[in-house]
Amino acid sequence: MNERVANILVNHRYKSAICGLIVIIFCLVGFQYVEVRNDYREFFEDNDAIIERSEWLAERMGETNESAVIIYKPGSGSIFSNIGILQYQHIANQAMNAPYVENTRSLSDINKIVKLKAPQGNGQRYIDVGLFQGADIFSERGLEVFKRDVQSNSAINGRYVARDGKSAIVILELDLSAGSSSRAKKLTEIEAAVSKIEGELREVAPSDKLTLVGSTMFDHASSGILREDLRVLFPVAFLAALLIMTALFRSFLLSIVLMVVISLPVIATAGATQWLAIPFSTLTVSALLMVGTIAVADVVHIVSSYFIDFQKEENQDLARSAKKAISSNLQPVITTTLTTMVGGAIFCASASPAVRSMGVTIVLGVGLALLLALLFLPVVLTKLAKKPAPLSGVLSRHSPAFINFANRFHKAIVMSAVAVFAISAYFASMLSINDDLRTWFSPATEFRQGMDILNDQYLGLNTMRLAQKVKDEDQNEIGKLPQLEGSLTEVSKSHEIIEEKWEDSWLHIGQIQSEFRKRIAEDSETSFFLLPEQVEENPPKLSVNTLAQSGFMTQFEPGKQDYIISYFDPGDDTTFERLDKASEAKKLANDTAPGRNAEMYGTSLAFAELGKTNLISMAVGSLACFLIITIFLGIIFRSPYLGFVSIWPNLFPIVLIFGIVFISGGNINMATVGVFGMAFGLIVDDTVHTVLRFKRATLDGEHILDALRTAYRQCFAGITTTTVILSMGFLLLASSDFLLTADKALLVGLSIIAALLFDIIVLPAIIIWTSATSQVRQNLKA
Repeated sequence: MNERVANILVNHRYKSAICGLIVIIFCLVGFQYVEVRNDYREFFEDNDAIIERSEWLAERMGETNESAVIIYKPGSGSIFSNIGILQYQHIANQAMNAPYVENTRSLSDINKIVKLKAPQGNGQRYIDVGLFQGADIFSERGLEVFKRDVQSNSAINGRYVARDGKSAIVILELDLSAGSSSRAKKLTEIEAAVSKIEGELREVAPSDKLTLVGSTMFDHASSGILREDLRVLFPVAFLAALLIMTALFRSFLLSIVLMVVISLPVIATAGATQWLAIPFSTLTVSALLMVGTIAVADVVHIVSSYFIDFQKEENQDLARSAKKAISSNLQPVITTTLTTMVGGAIFCASASPAVRSMGVTIVLGVGLALLLALLFLPVVLTKLAKKPAPLSGVLSRHSPAFINFANRFHKAIVMSAVAVFAISAYFASMLSINDDLRTWFSPATEFRQGMDILNDQYLGLNTMRLAQKVKDEDQNEIGKLPQLEGSLTEVSKSHEIIEEKWEDSWLHIGQIQSEFRKRIAEDSETSFFLLPEQVEENPPKLSVNTLAQSGFMTQFEPGKQDYIISYFDPGDDTTFERLDKASEAKKLANDTAPGRNAEMYGTSLAFAELGKTNLISMAVGSLACFLIITIFLGIIFRSPYLGFVSIWPNLFPIVLIFGIVFISGGNINMATVGVFGMAFGLIVDDTVHTVLRFKRATLDGEHILDALRTAYRQCFAGITTTTVILSMGFLLLASSDFLLTADKALLVGLSIIAALLFDIIVLPAIIIWTSATSQVRQNLKA
């Protein structure tokens, strides 16, 4: 069957190449419709309950579903200077004129509760006024008072001003549905507007800096990184692979053409995804980069075999060598393509639509890579591969040394491998998962640095909201603020109980009340005390708007249920720790303040729940992948023994790498949790080529050791070259600033390198040790 297919492909090589061109052209038509959609919502199902609840709560609080944050860092190192405050106010004013900005939220919109110096005998009066009212920012004393006003109020400090006082933020509420341009272009326009504001600031203070961040800007930041990867990493990988193949095959022209054949599946896959209406996200782009790397394997194996046979041919019949190379490699490359597709398909089991799309893209790309290689290689080899490639022969001649080493120390090698596996499995089992949106970007990127500031200095990305229903009796108590009495005391105590449970950051109305009392009790001048002439004759009483404007209550709407809001920042907790705390906080809130139907909200909670669900689905998918490939190899080798033996040298490297990740202090995320299946499906490539040739040699009557030497002599150049090129490609991708791509690529790249060492040392050692019994020898010859 293999020879028949090889004869058809080579005898009709020009027709095959034309078929390949038709496939490429068809896919190219779809390529023109490619548009990357990087909204973080692409990671969730359309009806995700937590996302829907969180967006509903944001709307009730007068916020938009799309927002970005401008972080202002004064060059002086402190926001509490007259220049810093004036610059900040300029930012807030100019930001309103930025495109697609519906509204802004800044210190200028924040009110503070103040105590009036009422006439003697009339008692104390409290009102809420603007934060800047009564503030003197042009005197040293006035700045100090203003600083105390801010830092003593956690509704402001840690929300609009950094806890260390070195930065302040302006929140942009966006409407990205307006206009006809794409989402990406709109975000670019917003970034340009912020850059313009930064330029204006630097005319006054050259070292002032603005950083635009936020979950909405995830789109723009990830797209920029991926564009840079395509611009830099792909050409570097292309050039490095070209140089390696030129050294191996001794033909620059042949190597150039082979690299084109390897690159074509990337373009074809991108176009095919559009024909199949597969959403194109950041993870889809990273999958395409991986397809380009994986496509190397089939080409190198076939061409290496071609040159080995070509050098043996006395008359150097190009067509005959091409037929033999394709025939001898057809079963291995089809097998490894299927195992890689199974490994990629594990991502299709993910709970995230974006991850599933990545899995479909890998499966589609790997299939197209094999198809195009088989269609184009016959004409490429017979036209361009006319000179011997001595380096292939050199590599092949040195392969028996590994067999001799494995034969001499096979027991020690196998026992050492088992010990390493056991230790690595123990460490790998202790890995934790953390899907913090911030950690998807390299610390070297400006976006990540801005997000780190939000995370460290503000109630930032990981903040969750606890909403509790407002009861009818609460309405009367709100007018008595800042004193908490009656029903509101119940809510405050509920929050205090929760706060005592953990050391994480909580922000709630009871905390604000406590801070207010301390501030009023200070024996120093304070802008909290206003002269009677500074306020109108009958100032408005405190109301629900006081809490709503401060973010501690939903905006009042007649006929709708109101909610009291508190904030919980779990810090750098892992996914499961975050979920456990959210669940326990909700339970405590309902137990200590019954009848208020407490519920937790927030994007970070949604990502944590998605990470948990994704881990479970990927674990099941990884197990299925392992079993399917094990059974499949047993069928292909026609030997359950060889199928079982060949699995372990591929399982050991992956477990080893995950163990190293734990020892180095790393975590796994939404993408790396699926690396096991993908890497396993990919690295069996070398094993399949080796074992099929070993099986063939034993059937020809060769002794076990001779059969191993023959197998490695025939495929050593191919498996070594593919390992070098594949690992280099993945390790280059590991330098990406988008860590969902980089972390996954690093683990796969290291697994490929480790797998080669296990394949050339551990695999022959296992075969030699276990083949001592007559039953095994009989199994091999079956």
